[in-house]
Amino acid sequence: MNAELGSISFAKDIGSNDFLLEEGAPTNMDEGPVFKSLFKEYEQVVVKSLITSFGLDALLMHDRRGGNVDTINTVRDSSVTDYANKKNQADYNNRGDYDSYGYHSHENYKKVNKEASEQRKSGNFEDAYTGKKTSRNANLDLDHIISAKEIHDDPGRVLAGIKGEDLACKDTNLTATDRSINRSKKASTVTEFSAKLEADKQGRQAKIKELETKGNLTDKERNELNKLQKLDEVDPEKMKKKDDKAREAYERELAGTYYTSKKFLKDTATSSLKSGCTLGLRQCIGLILSEVWFSVSEEFPQIMKRMKDKFKLDEFLKEMAETFKKAFIKIKSKYKEVISSFKDGMLAGILSSLSSTIINIFFTTAKFVQRILRESWASIIEAVNILVFNPDNLPFGEVIKAVAKIIAVCASVLCGGLVQEAMTKMIPIPIINDIVGTFLGGMVTGIMSISMLYFFDHSEMVKKIVDFANEQRSEFDIKLEHYKEIKKNLTSYVAKLASIDYEALNNEVAKLENINRKLEEATNEKELNMALHNVVSFCGIKLPYQNLKELDDFMANKDMILII
Repeated sequence: MNAELGSISFAKDIGSNDFLLEEGAPTNMDEGPVFKSLFKEYEQVVVKSLITSFGLDALLMHDRRGGNVDTINTVRDSSVTDYANKKNQADYNNRGDYDSYGYHSHENYKKVNKEASEQRKSGNFEDAYTGKKTSRNANLDLDHIISAKEIHDDPGRVLAGIKGEDLACKDTNLTATDRSINRSKKASTVTEFSAKLEADKQGRQAKIKELETKGNLTDKERNELNKLQKLDEVDPEKMKKKDDKAREAYERELAGTYYTSKKFLKDTATSSLKSGCTLGLRQCIGLILSEVWFSVSEEFPQIMKRMKDKFKLDEFLKEMAETFKKAFIKIKSKYKEVISSFKDGMLAGILSSLSSTIINIFFTTAKFVQRILRESWASIIEAVNILVFNPDNLPFGEVIKAVAKIIAVCASVLCGGLVQEAMTKMIPIPIINDIVGTFLGGMVTGIMSISMLYFFDHSEMVKKIVDFANEQRSEFDIKLEHYKEIKKNLTSYVAKLASIDYEALNNEVAKLENINRKLEEATNEKELNMALHNVVSFCGIKLPYQNLKELDDFMANKDMILII
């Protein structure tokens, strides 16, 4: 994997061969080729970080808070300032004004209201918010548990494309209560209404006591007393249970409708494919630019050395052109690696986009989480590729070591991501904070990656573990060897089958079928003997006698000796 944040092929570039010591070379880290090699790798990381931070990431990757697919959760989140799909945002902006009449004249609203009225007249109706039976002549209202106004203005409802009137007037969202309670609740949520009742409780009870002790009450005072008494009877727990049940049904219908809709599936597929192609392209470009840079950085000092005594611009330009040409020829020879980097990058991009979308269904992800997901999936893909397919036919110990390197680099990426996020928040200057944070995050990732890879390649402890693991044969290795043997035998058998003359084989089978038929047709011993004699003659088998009579005479002569 690449060490910089935002690249996934660095583990292939740095292996133990990059740090092999020359014979007689010092092993002290402060001197000799080891230090120079390690320093060179750190230098490469800085360059790759610069390419990523100031080039490819800013040019190709456009992460946003909440991911690149709108979910019910993200469109409701006030910290997400815009929609991923501008058409969804336009749909919300054009939802129209709240029309109370439309919500209260819905067919199901009328039906449930009529049923509640009939129950009230029978004297068996219980107030949904107080739990107490109401009188036959009580004034009841049908309440939208989740207020119609809240449903109308819910971005999640608009995103799902469901009419507000249909949702608000579901049986699960309608309940009858005393008129004074319903009209005091208005468009408040149950939580808000309960908090208001609790805050007004002391004053309300004092007013109730005052009116109850008063002698003659005016009609207005009687209405006020009735209203206050009904509000005082409200049971917050009953209201909450009703609200929980209504919201559970409401959210279930929104999710079921939106997350199975063509709109969501299309946006998800489009985002995943775009993310995959973009990350694959970034991997290819990053690989090409890195190769060009390192080729030029190696050749440039040699060019300047040759021209230091007599510098000519035309010759310098020719030399540089030749250097770039060699670099691209080198890249051309690595076309398989370029294709592989695109393929792995594309798969990582698709999986990271899908992961981001799924996560954002439940909670909103920050920008840097998108990058963490990309690099994590890239690491997982590479690790699975080594563990399952083992393309380089590595021994078991080396496989474990390679996977450990991938995990180490992935951990480095996570640390770099945290540093990036922290620096972005610490620096109050827009754009600058993003650039500096990205660069420093990449630097941290790179340095940690190089250090961990160097440890895995040169630690005596790691070497002992790898050597021990190489001596062990995993269950998978044993099965693989068994299947290889089966393949070998099967190939050999197929080769034999391929050499058979099928026409001659069919003739032989026909002969055998004819012989079998003749033997089956024999009805006694004599006929069976004749059939067998004809078979022997037909097959050209040589016998020590000419006919059956000669055989009978031979067997009847006691002086004859039969040799088998």
